[in-house]
Amino acid sequence: MVRSLESPALRAVAGLSAEIAATGRSLRTLVVLPDVASETAAALPLDLGSLDANFRQARNPRLIDAHEQLVLAPAAIWIGDCMRRDPQKRDAFELFDPTGATALWAARCFDRLWERGEPLDVVRPLDAPSIDSISQAAATAAAEAGSTSVLTRH
Repeated sequence: MVRSLESPALRAVAGLSAEIAATGRSLRTLVVLPDVASETAAALPLDLGSLDANFRQARNPRLIDAHEQLVLAPAAIWIGDCMRRDPQKRDAFELFDPTGATALWAARCFDRLWERGEPLDVVRPLDAPSIDSISQAAATAAAEAGSTSVLTRH
């Protein structure tokens, strides 16, 4: 559960998206957006790569008083305080609890909020072509045209 798509917690997940995707796990994110219409598409400022990610929004303004949470495993949870603070500033409160009881309650709570959330259409950033793919395409085109000049990477 996050305050915005630019949340530090969501940024941390994005940084590990390849590793998470490799485990076959998916990401469910509930974004607290009390002032956004449900039909609005949100642009995701992060690259989640091939990670299977689903987003919903909660428009209840009382949820802004909640803590951000990441349920990491059946027995591990991270809780932060960005919901009530500027998400770009460092948290004054963070808690990592590797015990099963806290994570179990957090997962149950999240599941209930998820069910009440509304679908949020998140537009992922397009993958820009890499310099290697551009160089390869140029070299192929030059070879087909009989040219000897080839684009190289320095």
